[in-house]
Amino acid sequence: MCIATKGKAVIPLSVQDAISCGNIIGCVGGSSAWQFYSYANDTGVLAESCNSYKSENFVKPGPDLACPALCDDGKTGLDKSTRYHSTRGKAISGIDEIKQEIMTYGPVTASLKVNLDLMFYGSGIYHSVLTGKPMGGHVVSIVGWGKDPATKQEYWIVRNR
Repeated sequence: MCIATKGKAVIPLSVQDAISCGNIIGCVGGSSAWQFYSYANDTGVLAESCNSYKSENFVKPGPDLACPALCDDGKTGLDKSTRYHSTRGKAISGIDEIKQEIMTYGPVTASLKVNLDLMFYGSGIYHSVLTGKPMGGHVVSIVGWGKDPATKQEYWIVRNR
């Protein structure tokens, strides 16, 4: 939102809102990026300051991850004035198109098929060492890119929520 508004709106959006309130299955079932954008277009997404991220390392959504009636401060209701709606969304592909989208509008969302070894990734450029059937889907935000000076390998810089 910050890049698209040229710095006028610097409001981190709540991933937790989409998971808890938008029927986005999250890490339990590998929902798609399109499900998030449908929610963002139709309902709007809360600010991160209202509904902060709580879904780390959960197996099944439980009562602690249910859609809350109030923001984290315990006072502010989840009315329409606290929601931010998406005004655009489209499918893009290809390295150059993804880079241009990031430079023009900010991070892009990507759906991936991942292997179990991603759960144990720590840092650096991720390379799956497993072969065979992926364990499921995962959604990340691509925020940038780079090139390893030693190997000349290009890579995406992603955010996992």
